[in-house]
Amino acid sequence: MIRLENIRVTRGKFRLEVPGLHVHRGEYFVLLGPSGQGKTVLLETIAGLQLPETGRVFLQERDVSGLPPEKRQIAYVPQDYALFPHLTCRENIAFAASREEAYYWAERLGITCLLDRYPLRLSGGERQRVALARALAAGSRILLLDEPLAALDPQTRAEFWLLLKRLQREQHLTVIHVCHDFTEAYVLAERIGIINQGKLVQVGSKEEVFQHPVTEEIARFVGMSNLFPALVEAHSETETVLNWQGWQLRVTGNWPVTAGQMVKFGIRPENVMLVRPERQLSANLGENIVEGTIVEEMARGTTYLLWVEIGCPNQATERMLIDLPRHVYNRLELATRRQQRLSLKKNNIHIFPLLPF
Repeated sequence: MIRLENIRVTRGKFRLEVPGLHVHRGEYFVLLGPSGQGKTVLLETIAGLQLPETGRVFLQERDVSGLPPEKRQIAYVPQDYALFPHLTCRENIAFAASREEAYYWAERLGITCLLDRYPLRLSGGERQRVALARALAAGSRILLLDEPLAALDPQTRAEFWLLLKRLQREQHLTVIHVCHDFTEAYVLAERIGIINQGKLVQVGSKEEVFQHPVTEEIARFVGMSNLFPALVEAHSETETVLNWQGWQLRVTGNWPVTAGQMVKFGIRPENVMLVRPERQLSANLGENIVEGTIVEEMARGTTYLLWVEIGCPNQATERMLIDLPRHVYNRLELATRRQQRLSLKKNNIHIFPLLPF
């Protein structure tokens, strides 16, 4: 549906380079990345607002690289929504559609009461609905959204997640959505692309991107904050054994490492499990057990962040972050019980060979 080949765009000292990207028909694709790394430039290139120095843009297998935006049949909602302040909401929505079509989408999005008002008199959520109605009323099956929900409160944002997914399914839309919110990306995306320093560095399912980032830098960006050096003790096609400061950890998978090599391993904070001292360990739970002491904690809404100082057999200390649901924190009586056993399941550990970036 959307295919990019050898795209290069330069803005001053910044350069965007995308050797290839294919977004499938009817797919909800989310672009993640730090600010200023090229996500908006990529959307503008697809929409025709930026012309690449090299490369081609294909929409529905048609080369549109030389076509202006109005000839590409793309609906684009930029960060500022780009509503015309001197036009009413009705006139904004009907800018590229009939009044009947404009009313239909206003009704679908629950904004018929806003049609005779002007954009400057609307809240952020109301402006977002008007901008989305205008994009959908144009009749395109390709929708580009640039941080569309960034200015909304959490409750309104969650309502929009449901709305966007429903509209995408009902209208068979192909969507590319730029955001910074990992929860938003996980809820909406079928696949995720990571842009960093002007390069598309990883594309995959949300499970692949969040659980198996391809570099340590991406791991830190997507929230895999527990990253530690370790020594490879043994390696096979199905399992790798690490020595982490005296603790032995088994890791599922055929990693590109050899015995005796130094690597880094990572595990997401929500994948670290606390185990009651009296609990009998099952084979699954007892795969990798380490011990430590809770030294800091922070309540964060429905979860607690715990920093656990790991007591390593070789006298060294490491700090591991745990993201724990509040009800689990209360059930385990962690406010008074500081010494803990931690379970690191071997299929939740990811290995990064210490190679230059």
